[in-house]
Amino acid sequence: VFSCISTNAAATSAAPWSLKRWNPETGQGDVVTDHPIIDLLEQPYPGATYETLMQTVDAHLDIAGNAFIELVESERHSEDEDGRDRGPVLELRPLLPTKMRVIVDPREGVEVYRYRPNMRDIDLAPDDVVHLMLTDPRSEVKGVGPLLAAWLTARVDQEALKWNAGFFKRGATPGVVLETPEKIPAAERTRIVAEFDSKFGGTDKAHKTACLPYGLKATPFGQTMREMQFRELRKMTREEIGAILKTPPILLGLLDGAAYANAYLQLQIYRDFRVLQRLRYIHAM
Repeated sequence: VFSCISTNAAATSAAPWSLKRWNPETGQGDVVTDHPIIDLLEQPYPGATYETLMQTVDAHLDIAGNAFIELVESERHSEDEDGRDRGPVLELRPLLPTKMRVIVDPREGVEVYRYRPNMRDIDLAPDDVVHLMLTDPRSEVKGVGPLLAAWLTARVDQEALKWNAGFFKRGATPGVVLETPEKIPAAERTRIVAEFDSKFGGTDKAHKTACLPYGLKATPFGQTMREMQFRELRKMTREEIGAILKTPPILLGLLDGAAYANAYLQLQIYRDFRVLQRLRYIHAM
């Protein structure tokens, strides 16, 4: 999940862009190199760059389905076309979607954006916030992130990873059965098993030579079909998460069946149907 989201955010922020002014004489746009919008995007807020802003917005959309940007204005105000008293925008500050509530009036729509970053509420007017969201069929004012669709798959992958960690923690070998024809008292059985685990459990103690009492014989279990399927399960979950977040396998290091021709095609599709689509949406807002 982290690889997909960070890869998508980096790709979106790295795409080149330019500002154009429509020229009615030529019927085309002339590239503008000096404009307040360019200055604002190049440094949306102190210490940030255009890439920082785009990576944050893209990651918020993938994770939460919502991205909020506060328009920080100067104290010098003037009326806009609708008669609202507004000043020039000096900063574009991304806000945490997990800290934001959208307060809705049944008649007027969005009434206020209530931001709670440090245990106190900050009310922001709708005109002071740019709200980007991915469509949620259950809500008109909040979006849903693709990560929600990948949540169960990610949980399955996490449990498989825990199983593998336990496998190595217990010796990096399949479990063994200690067999003997002799009768061993219950207390002695407990002691032998505990001593066996302490001497041979863990990756740093694997492959040591064992001397077992009571004619005990250690019989290792081979990998069952279920255990072998865990390896295929992890591969399947990685592919599914990549598909949900629209990240091509070649960028995730999944190289099974990869060749130059299909890798290049993967990147073309990724550019056209993920990166450029997301860019058009963000820039249009």
